[in-house]
Amino acid sequence: TYLRIKMPPGKQNNTIGFFTIKPSNNVGDTLITTYGIGEASAGISYSNSFYSILEASPSANGQRATPSITQAQAASGKEIVYTIGFKNTTTSKILDVVILDSLSSYLRPNTVKMIAASNRCKLTVKGNRLIFQLMDISIPTAAINSLKSMGFVTFSVKPQANLVANTLILNKAYTSYNNFPAITTTSTTLIKAVITPVKLMSYKLKIVSENEVKNIWITANEINVSHYNIQRSTNGKDFVTIGKVAAKGSGEYNFTDPLNINPLPLVIYYRILSVGNDGTISYSDVKTINLKPQTASGTAVYPNPATNKITIGRNNTNKETVTITDIVGKVVKSQILTAQSTNIDIQNLEKGMYLLSFESGEKIKMIKQ
Repeated sequence: TYLRIKMPPGKQNNTIGFFTIKPSNNVGDTLITTYGIGEASAGISYSNSFYSILEASPSANGQRATPSITQAQAASGKEIVYTIGFKNTTTSKILDVVILDSLSSYLRPNTVKMIAASNRCKLTVKGNRLIFQLMDISIPTAAINSLKSMGFVTFSVKPQANLVANTLILNKAYTSYNNFPAITTTSTTLIKAVITPVKLMSYKLKIVSENEVKNIWITANEINVSHYNIQRSTNGKDFVTIGKVAAKGSGEYNFTDPLNINPLPLVIYYRILSVGNDGTISYSDVKTINLKPQTASGTAVYPNPATNKITIGRNNTNKETVTITDIVGKVVKSQILTAQSTNIDIQNLEKGMYLLSFESGEKIKMIKQ
């Protein structure tokens, strides 16, 4: 569907378009509207799209409102949107409808804007009172046509800028038609606290064994934090949660990853997801750890540090002997390498620093934990 509006140069105008939703659309569907601006001879020079979610109509004499906004949004002038619905449940058609709404003192009546109505509507603002008049209309009874028996008005209004957290803004309205007065349901809008993202003072990774990597992080400014999810990725893009640690009010935290991955990748990526009590989230920077540190020639000894065994990886299968010596130069173990990957048992070695020497002249330091 296209709606084209012509305007002379230098002219300003506000345009509101109304569209009928297809009966095949369902509640929850995303509706996309695209508009473009440009000269007829030059084509579209600017375009934009906005998205909206198809919601259910308010029940008879019901209403709904923006469920919540933050203190920062209230201070910046974000509007709360209200929709008040009515339905002809009488035995004769409606010719006139009057809706009265007394706004909360938490709202600013001078910012009220009419957005839409099911019928031609006049809005009058008197102090904090809103009067909607839908006159000379013809709405059948629900018994004759349930769909056409319903109507609504939608408007927006800005809250006061200095509202405190957990303020609850209540609103209800009064409808009158066919000498049938009714009170609508009460809608609520919650002013949520401005959440300061947790501050990570430090975040590091440490290999503790051939099957374990420890995440260690220290926090400050822990405000409204529920817990931390530790997330891992093998490609730096797709993260999965591998653990959860409850928040304790700042300090040092740690989580050890058992590395239940087979085969182990060369590099593993980690990040910390902070989850607030209200569901807000924030991510740490991504950290990486190389499980198979390699020399320039391509030889790898991993994990390093190690506890029970090490794996030596090479770019070839040539026969070669590796000798392991302690810090005083004493040979404590030697083994012949004939494959690209060879496991060496080191669980009987004392804890400390060792040197792996290869026949090629290459030397790699290794720590036994």
